[in-house]
Formats: sequence, structure tokens, C-alpha cells
Amino acid sequence: MAHRISAAFRAVGVPHILVTDLTDSPTATTRLPADADCTGLRPPLLLRTPEAPQGAVFYPEAGYALIAGTAAFMAAAVPEGADAARAHFGRYARSLAERHPTLATVAAAHPGADPGDAR
Repeated sequence: MAHRISAAFRAVGVPHILVTDLTDSPTATTRLPADADCTGLRPPLLLRTPEAPQGAVFYPEAGYALIAGTAAFMAAAVPEGADAARAHFGRYARSLAERHPTLATVAAAHPGADPGDAR
């Protein structure tokens, strides 16, 4: 997932990413270079492009992220397309149901093109 997120921010050509740590209140926002390695980031976080809203990633807990953005941002983050990614996530959530029961709820709220895959 981290590689997809990094690719999305690089695709829209931003110089840096704004990272808001949602662990504590008040929240703290820092800047990372757009080409930074995102594998060490831990939830809950909000990552977004600076200034013009080109893309954002909400990473509420380990196991998934919600991604929104421009066509270029989404194409880099989800090259298989949003519906296929949602269907894949449904299968992933089912396979981890015992260890991460909240994933099934998220998958059901965001079904893919084939609703049977997200249940």
C-alpha cells in the first residue's frame, strides 16, 4: 500500500506531502518529500497534497486506507481501477476476518463492481 501511496503523490508532481498525525489532539502536521518512503508511516494519519487538493489518503487503522483524488492521483494509487480494488479488498477483508474484524465492515461499506466480492 505504501508504494501505491508514494506513486500517487509523485504522479501529481507535488514537492512534498502534508502528513497529519491523528493520534493526539491537537493534531500535528509535518511535511515529507514527495519521494519519501511511506512504509514507516503508522495510522491514524491523513496524507494530502499541499495547496490545490489533488489527492488525499486517510489511513485510519492498519489494514486499509481510503484514497481520493484527481484522475492522475487515482490512476497511480489504484491502477487496476477503484471497483477492482474494492472487490479485491472485500476478498482481503474476508481472509483476515478473524484477526481484523473491522475490515469486513469497511469492505461492506465500500463494495466493488461485484457486490458479492465485498461481502
